Parts: sequence; structure tokens; C-alpha cells
Amino acid sequence: MMSLFVNKKNLNTVVLESKYMINYALPIIFCQAGFMSLGMVDAAMLGNLGVEELSASAIARSIFWPFVVFVIGVLFSVDVLASHTLGAKRKNELAKIFISGIQLGLALSFLLIILILTSVNYLNLFVENTVVLKHAKIYLTYICVSLPCLILTAVIQRFCLSQGFRSLFVIIIIISNLMNYFFNKALIFGEYGFNSYGMLGAAIATNCSRILIFIMNAIVVYYVINKEEHLRIKIKDFFILQKNIIKKMLKIGIPSGGQQIFEVALFSLLTLLAARLTTNQIAAHHILIMLLSFSYTLPLGLANAVSFRVGYLIGEGDLEKAKLSGFISVILGLFLMIIACIILYIYS
Repeated sequence: MMSLFVNKKNLNTVVLESKYMINYALPIIFCQAGFMSLGMVDAAMLGNLGVEELSASAIARSIFWPFVVFVIGVLFSVDVLASHTLGAKRKNELAKIFISGIQLGLALSFLLIILILTSVNYLNLFVENTVVLKHAKIYLTYICVSLPCLILTAVIQRFCLSQGFRSLFVIIIIISNLMNYFFNKALIFGEYGFNSYGMLGAAIATNCSRILIFIMNAIVVYYVINKEEHLRIKIKDFFILQKNIIKKMLKIGIPSGGQQIFEVALFSLLTLLAARLTTNQIAAHHILIMLLSFSYTLPLGLANAVSFRVGYLIGEGDLEKAKLSGFISVILGLFLMIIACIILYIYS
């Protein structure tokens, strides 16, 4: 790999690839950070509602997100296959990849709902405070309503980003954060003429935000599909199972999802262990975890960008540039996390 840096020509290639990677990654990082900020706004609102409500949301999220992150990790295979196919100039296969992603996402989302609703019955193993337990059960039960929208949004974004559509998602995430703030104020505290629903209102606000995000993403993918002739899809196509493509997705996605779930499960386990502490301590722990998770969006967004780029280059047959792109992403990821560490240290 170091031989790539020997002469001026190779150095220019490194600079150009770095610029391309940064320009490609920045909108994705912004979207990841914006998506994380939705949860941070919810936490801030619930903190104003009460410490017990904030603690309950922390416990509910520690159950909810490991399951979801695993499925989203599995669906990372959508952009890997799509970018690889695009690089290999096999555009006629892209529509089948998108349809298979939707099919797999729907199947996994309904499986998740069953698992999460089952886990609600076992929250008492971790939570001793009866008020916190009651709020956690309400919140965890109701946020499952919009889970299919959340998973399908991930599929749509993975596919569209692999096709080079990024700027529209930046606009969507900005609108989503503004609307999420409105939904929380309206449904938790009863502002703007709405009734106050407290903890239940927080769950409904989360569902409204996810449904809104899904609708906006569906509009974007409809635009993308109709813009390109090779992406035209008929309704009946969604009822045709592409077994070979789904098998490839599972083969690529399960290791990816497994890695992601272990990373997130560590934070979730700590939260569940902290559930036996006082409500103030649980709430403080949740705030700290959310700040740390927010910093994680930087390398995660970069990882998404490099998966598109490397997949495309491999499909194109340019293995040397694919290696270079992967190497550059590691350096950029290290640089981003050093910055995040410095900021967290300064403001801690």
C-alpha cells in the first residue's frame, strides 16, 4: 500500500480520492448526525417532563435499538450490491436489488416487532422502580408501531445513496428535526392546541416523525425510479421473490449486522445494568450515552460512504483504487474520532 505514495502521480491520486471521499461522505455524515439528533431532542423533551420519564426512555431504547441496528446492518448489503452492480455496468439488476431490499426489510421489521413486544414482558428483570417500569413498557410498546417505516426508510436511503442522490436527504433530515420538535412539544406538553399525553405523547411523536421521514423518502425514491428507465418498477414486481439476491444480501449483511449489534449491545447492556440505580443516575447515564453515540455518527457516515465507493470500484474492476479508498477512509475515520475526543474532553 505504501508504494502508492512513492511518486507525484500517486500522490495526486491520493489527494483526488480523498477529496472525492470527503465530498461524498459529508452529506451522509450530516444525515446520520441529523437522525441521531431526533433522539436527542426526544431525550431533552422527556428530561423536561421528568427524570422518571427520561430514565424509562433510556431503558426502552436499550432494548429497541440493538434489534434495529442488527437489521439495518443486514440491510447495508443493499448499497453494497447496488454500488457493485452500478460499477459493473449491470444497471438492469438494480431494480431487483431494490425490490429485494424492500421485501427483506418488511419481513425483518415484522419479526422485530414480535421480538420487541415479547421483550416488554421481561423489563421487570432489570427495572425495580415501578413508575419507571410502567413508562418504559408504554414507550417501548408504542414506538414499535412505526418500526416498518424506520426499516424501509433505511432501505430507501441505502439504495438512493448508492445511486449518488445525497443532497435531497440533507433537506429531509432538516425538515424532520423541525417537525419532530413540533410533534414533541405538541403531544408531550399539549402545546399548539393539542392535548398533553406525556410519555405516550413522546412515543406518538416518535411514530409521527418516522412516518413523515418515510413518506419523504418514498417521494425521493419515486423520483429516482421514474428518472431512470432501467429502474422502472411495477407493483406486481414486489410480489416476485428474488431468492438469489436475498441470499446474497443475507450472506453480506448478517456479518455486518452482527458486528453492529455487538457494538450497540455493549452500550445497551450498560444502560440495563444502570437501571437498578436511582432515576437521576439512569437519566445522567442516558445523556452521556447519547452524546457518545452522537460522536459515533462521524465514522459511521464515513463507513457508509466508503462502502458505496469501494463497492463501485470493485464492480468497475479497479481493485487498486478500491484498496486506496479503503485505506484513506481508515485515516479519515481516525482523524474524525480524534476531533470528537478533543471536543468531548473540552466540554466535559
